Formats: sequence, structure tokens, C-alpha cells
Amino acid sequence: MRIQPENNWILVELVKAPEEKKESMVLLPEDFKAKESPYSVVKVIRDSTNEAASFKKDELLVIPTHIIRDIQVESHSFSLIERNHIMASMREEN
Repeated sequence: MRIQPENNWILVELVKAPEEKKESMVLLPEDFKAKESPYSVVKVIRDSTNEAASFKKDELLVIPTHIIRDIQVESHSFSLIERNHIMASMREEN
């Protein structure tokens, strides 16, 4: 299934940071989750616009984590963000 973002929305994929496994001497509940960062890095899958201001596929963006909207359609999952919540874009230095 393909989804086309419209208006100010951008289809993204969350970039997961490598997990650090630390041995703990304290027993924690199985459902324990470490505190989530207030910011996330996402990779652009598809932008809603074809204008010069659009973001390119695979471009990395920094956004507040709480603005990611996860949508379930049948067995498919999509993550969308609004353009005006993007804090920064990331590029490799040459």
C-alpha cells in the first residue's frame, strides 16, 4: 500500500539510535522503558510538495518526538509529521 502525504504533511521513518545494553544489578519490571528523548531524527520517505522547498527522499530531519503521528491502515503503519514542526535538517559535511 502506498500513502501520499497532502498539504503540509511529510511521510517519514524514525531513525533508531543503536541500543546500549547495560548489565544492571537492579531488577526492573519487564515492561520498564527508559526515558525517551524529547527529540527524534527521522528520514524523509515522501514529501507532500514538489516545490523547491520540499525535502528530498532519505534526508534526515530533527523534530520533537511528540509530534510524530502514527497511522494504522489495515496491516500497514505510516508515520507523518507536519512541515512547520521541523527543527533542523542534517547533512554530511564534505
